[in-house]
Amino acid sequence: MNDKMKLNFKYSIELETKRVLDTISRLDWFSKNHYKTEFLIFPKGVSIDDPKNKIVKKIKEEFDIDKYTEAEKSLMRLFYLYELKFISFIEKFGLTPIPNIDIILTKYGIGGSYNLPNIITVNFSIFFNIGLLRTVLHEIIHLHIQHLIDKFKIEQWQKEVIVDNLFEKFSSNISKKQKYPMDMSKIEKIFNEYYPNLELIMDNISKKLNQKTG
Repeated sequence: MNDKMKLNFKYSIELETKRVLDTISRLDWFSKNHYKTEFLIFPKGVSIDDPKNKIVKKIKEEFDIDKYTEAEKSLMRLFYLYELKFISFIEKFGLTPIPNIDIILTKYGIGGSYNLPNIITVNFSIFFNIGLLRTVLHEIIHLHIQHLIDKFKIEQWQKEVIVDNLFEKFSSNISKKQKYPMDMSKIEKIFNEYYPNLELIMDNISKKLNQKTG
């Protein structure tokens, strides 16, 4: 059993530049997957058609390291109140808790995202205090179940519903479901029917909702 999950915080002008450029490059993906692109955050005065040097200049003007360290301290304080319970929750599903999580703090883009094997990015200009912790834990759950998402070819918003419902099982006090762009009642029904067996949840979502019949 892992009794610790270390959070490694990272933030810099270079990382913020990458965040903004990556967000711009994924605008089509956001639109295709029913995200409201008008809610994506960019540096003030930046257009998606601006050259990189202008984007970097604007990021430098807005970069206030005290804001990043403040968000880091808030997350450190709150996370360790839930750490042991969260680790036990992950282990409940036969999953191995990731011992080191890299957390990139940002002011830009979407609220939260993740990259295998152990990287999450959270936007502290959208969320703060318990909301920021909620986003961190949400993204960490994503990291732990992505291998099953890939195995059963679970679609984007189906995946989000699964994670939201897992989070609610972890702590109904701090959980908060997203506003889904379509009716997800069938996904929630399957989740509740087969919980806590993650493979059965995803297998049934795949078979009942995603596989096309000839």
